[in-house]
Amino acid sequence: MNIGPRLRPRVSFLPTIMEALSRPQADPAAKAFAAALGAPLVKELQERWKRLPGAELNRRFYLSRTMRPPAGDLATQLSALSRAWQASREQLMAARKRVIKTEVDRALTAGLGAYTPGPAIQADKTLAYEVWRRLYGKLVGCRCEEAGESPPPAAPARKYGLKVTRLKCHDQREAGHDEIYLVGTAVDGKGQLITSISPKYSIDDDDDDVLYPNYWVYPMQDPAGFLDVSLAMWEDDGGYADAAAKVSAIGKAIASLPSPYTVAAGVAITIIGEILGLASALDEDDHYGDASRSWPTATNLEAGVGAYVLGYYEVDSGWFDDGHDFDVTLNLLSA
Repeated sequence: MNIGPRLRPRVSFLPTIMEALSRPQADPAAKAFAAALGAPLVKELQERWKRLPGAELNRRFYLSRTMRPPAGDLATQLSALSRAWQASREQLMAARKRVIKTEVDRALTAGLGAYTPGPAIQADKTLAYEVWRRLYGKLVGCRCEEAGESPPPAAPARKYGLKVTRLKCHDQREAGHDEIYLVGTAVDGKGQLITSISPKYSIDDDDDDVLYPNYWVYPMQDPAGFLDVSLAMWEDDGGYADAAAKVSAIGKAIASLPSPYTVAAGVAITIIGEILGLASALDEDDHYGDASRSWPTATNLEAGVGAYVLGYYEVDSGWFDDGHDFDVTLNLLSA
């Protein structure tokens, strides 16, 4: 169980998708999904899937002989998996908050000189880094980005948009600059899924530590009283153009699933990452993390206009060693 910032539920979508792609003519939803992906990408996925050894499949996609796949067509199966994914993620978030609070309280009670991290913290360096951030904030002052506040609209708004306005780098993996980009998924009250990909950004934690992307995740429109958004940060190792084309195709494929299936933004990001990983357009160490926000009612949207800071951080080999630490400012705008 990963209760660090990536919050990866042990629910995988790719085995179900690949099974459906093996016989699309028997399932209209699978046929539409395959058509949206395009024949070249489907063929590439099938070939790579067949070459993966069983141990690798189990490691990457949580396959289990005792786990029964959901029944029904592709849309029904993904809907069931989506509910399981969301429930698992909520449990992970709650567990993570409990662990962090317990460790911070222990450290404050014992004193930093006498504090020894518990087993869960020692086993997860990224979680240890989050504990350190909370301790630092309580003892010294928060080093995190301040989102600021925007005044609420004077009258109820009918249009809302989501835009990334600021990217701050506190730490990055490599000497010099990291080349990173953002992939966004947004779902509104009409069941519309919007998938987007930002340009590449070259950034480090020294002289070029702040950028202003002006990247729209959800364009200004009427969201029908609901917005759910997820933003993934990925590193570019030279395959950005290929990844961008595949992100677009996968987003269209997910959006092709028939009603009543409506995918959550976090689920869409997960499916995109799994497919890109199988297609070798995204390595596991290219994934800097995901972050999500939701506004489930029109009242939430109206009251929620303003800025939100999303954190992306991970420590690979120690408390303060190799890793990355970024803040992304996401603005909910109204008109």
